[in-house]
Amino acid sequence: MKLRMLGFSLLFFCPAVALASLPVNHKSEGCVIKGKVYSIYQAKTVYAYSLPKGYDLKPYEGKKVMLEGELSPGDAFVPKDKTLKVLGACDAATQKLISGTN
Repeated sequence: MKLRMLGFSLLFFCPAVALASLPVNHKSEGCVIKGKVYSIYQAKTVYAYSLPKGYDLKPYEGKKVMLEGELSPGDAFVPKDKTLKVLGACDAATQKLISGTN
């Protein structure tokens, strides 16, 4: 009986675990500081996205940007082509919050 319940549990929960690790479509606003994109959540939590190698952010240094693409576990972000939009300059409060994490 215990083996049967274990088998049922594995069949029931494994698909959910597998789905949780798939990339999801994501749209994010963030600031480019020192060549990385940082996103702020609820005005207090900073996330740094890992972008594909060769993705040049130098022209956007100090700018607030929006990216659309696929977000994978571990904050790996693969932007869709030509979706980066400049929204203006990063504000001082955001820059201060980000600099506290470096």
